[in-house]
Parts: sequence; structure tokens; C-alpha cells
Amino acid sequence: MSELLEARVRILEQQVEFLLKLNGLNISEFRSVDDSTLLSVYRDAVQLLGLSEQRIDLEIIENWSNVFLQLSEIEMIRLQPIVELKHTWEPFYLLCLRMMTFVRTHPKIDVSVRTQHLYAALEKGIRGLRAIGAIMLKRNPDTIPRKAQVLLEPDDLKMHLKK
Repeated sequence: MSELLEARVRILEQQVEFLLKLNGLNISEFRSVDDSTLLSVYRDAVQLLGLSEQRIDLEIIENWSNVFLQLSEIEMIRLQPIVELKHTWEPFYLLCLRMMTFVRTHPKIDVSVRTQHLYAALEKGIRGLRAIGAIMLKRNPDTIPRKAQVLLEPDDLKMHLKK
């Protein structure tokens, strides 16, 4: 019985992979990387966040936009025991937000198709990261910083301001 079940699961996985490719929703390349590579990407995100508000080269932002688009809940869960944090999505979210702000205020945003496409990719990435954050918030509501809770709530932020 278990061999039959394994065969069915394998066939279903192949079909899902085919449909994702067909629809341009390929599975993340990060699914198959080892933990040290995944940790390296996480550390790079944290390190970039630690830099002062410097100008970031558009090529670097393009590379990161591809990373943001490929990250999923699976990678965030894999990172949890490695970095000993529950909300491993937060540095990626904050970095994407910072990059979006930089691109949105770029002097060529109105005339450069490249810059506009880059902003659109970051926008799609932030939606995915927000969804990951929302899922992880539901799973670990007691461990999330207040700042992250505010970022996840797209509605009125006034209620979070201290009076």
C-alpha cells in the first residue's frame, strides 16, 4: 500500500510542477538549496538592512527582486531553527519595502521602463512576503514584534500611534 501511495504522490508532484511551469509559477530555486546557502541569503538580507540609507544599485535591487519572488513559507520555516527566530520573513519584508521606496523615488521612475518593471516586481514580491508574514503571524502570534504587526496591517495605521 505504501508503494502505491508514494507513486501517487510522486505523480501528483510531477503534475503540479508541470502546471506551475506552464503558468509561469515555477517553484522556488531555494527549495533545493542546502541550509548554509539559505542562511547566507538570510544574512545578506539582514546585512543590507543594517546599512544606512545608502543608495542601492539597481542591479542589486533586480537580483533581490528575484529572491523576493521566489521565497515561500517553506524557506522561512527551514530558516527558523537555523537562526532561532520564528519570524524569519521580517528582514526580507523590510528589505523589500526599503528597496520599493528607493525605486519609487528614483529620478528615472517616470521615464525608465526598466525602473517601472523593477518596481512592479518588488510590488509582487512584497505581496508574497506579506502573505508569508500573515501566515507566520497566525502560527506564532505571541512572538512577533509590534513593528511587524503594524506592517502587516494594510488598513488604518493611526490606531497604532501612541497618544
